[in-house]
Amino acid sequence: TLAFLGLTGVAFFISSSLGMSFIAFLCFTIAYSKATPRTDAGAVVIHGSGLRNGELTPLLRARVDRGVAEWERQKDSGTIPLLIPSGGQGPDEPRSEAAAMAEYLKPLVPDGVLAPEGESRTTEQNITLSRDVMVARGADEPMVLVTNNYHVPRAALLTKRLGVDADVIGAPTARYYLPSAYLREFIAVMSYHLRLHAILLAPFLL
Repeated sequence: TLAFLGLTGVAFFISSSLGMSFIAFLCFTIAYSKATPRTDAGAVVIHGSGLRNGELTPLLRARVDRGVAEWERQKDSGTIPLLIPSGGQGPDEPRSEAAAMAEYLKPLVPDGVLAPEGESRTTEQNITLSRDVMVARGADEPMVLVTNNYHVPRAALLTKRLGVDADVIGAPTARYYLPSAYLREFIAVMSYHLRLHAILLAPFLL
């Protein structure tokens, strides 16, 4: 009975901890989504996503369209930042995500603005390699990162971990996709703090 009570207590603590963490994650997502990026960006970076037959999916097109809108907002405020489509070529893709995005973007922005980054394979690489492109082109931080709304919290946390001065904004996502996407992102964010959760859980396990 004592063992059963102990296991029940641990299960309750884990469930409560996960529930509170998920609520905090959602609150952060909502609060961050209402923040307006600064208007002195050196670059607007569009995070890549998988292609379909070498072309933009609706998910990725939403990111690109939001990126163009943000670039226009920056320009209207007196800054002309680089526009960096960022994303490498997956094993099942005929070209890089950056190349597909650049093709879509080319008629929409002036010459010299586009600076594709076509080597990254992860969100972390999207950020760091895009910063390298900025440095190579003589642009300074901050940058504005554009992704989908469910991906904003993890991207924002990564910028802090990497020491990158950036604001992150999200494009709309189809409603049917949001529950699984938010759950996946929540698990990914939790994985950044495994040591903290282990320390919190250790007394109950003992």
